[in-house]
Amino acid sequence: MKIQLKKVLTKEVDLSLPTSYSIIELVTQGNELVEKLTDYLTDFTKGILDPTIANSNPSQFIYNLENNRLGDFSKRSIRLACHQEKVIGVLIALPDCNDVMHIFALHIAVEYRRKGVGSQLLLDFINIAYSKGMKEVILDVHKDNYPAYRLYKKLGFVETS
Repeated sequence: MKIQLKKVLTKEVDLSLPTSYSIIELVTQGNELVEKLTDYLTDFTKGILDPTIANSNPSQFIYNLENNRLGDFSKRSIRLACHQEKVIGVLIALPDCNDVMHIFALHIAVEYRRKGVGSQLLLDFINIAYSKGMKEVILDVHKDNYPAYRLYKKLGFVETS
């Protein structure tokens, strides 16, 4: 079962986490984009606690993204966390409506989990969304994924009613 959480955006958030990770926007298109997303999502979903995603093939998810089934893919935000030029995390969000962004994926490489990468990706994205005039960020988390749920709550996300 999934739980939807939201964060109302009222100001930029502090990004002063003590990490050596950089965050960049993935701006590639077409087949190259599909190949990169397939690689990242295949690698980063290994061992995750959401049974609907764990160790699954991401091709249907990517197909749904590309074909605007989850939102306007042309207005996507795909943020990558990098460490020494290696991609170690990915966040994928699409607009849900005019002033709401929906995070559909936040995945971190196994060896970098619980090291602040997810926090940094989320905080960076919140600031990007705020700077683009978004009022809220929403996401869904599986009820059994306690580490992710705790992270979202720590960063100010609340359950929607």
